[in-house]
Amino acid sequence: MNEVFDDFLGLDHVNPQLAQMVVGVASIYCGAAYAACVGAGTAAIASGNGASTADALQAGVIAGVSAAAF
Repeated sequence: MNEVFDDFLGLDHVNPQLAQMVVGVASIYCGAAYAACVGAGTAAIASGNGASTADALQAGVIAGVSAAAF
C-alpha cells in the first residue's frame, strides 16, 4: 500500500510545509468533504516523506479531525 501513497501527486519531491499549505488551500474546493481532503492530502505528504503507512494514515486522521473541528 505504501507504493500508492508514495506516488500520489508526486508529493515526495516537495517541501512538506509547502505541500501542506497547498493541500489546505486546495481542500477548500472540496466543499463539505474539506476534512477528508485535508486528511488524504496529509497522509500522502507524510508517506511521500518516509512515514510508514500506519503513521501516514494516523497523520491523515489527526489532520482530518482537526480540520473538521475548526
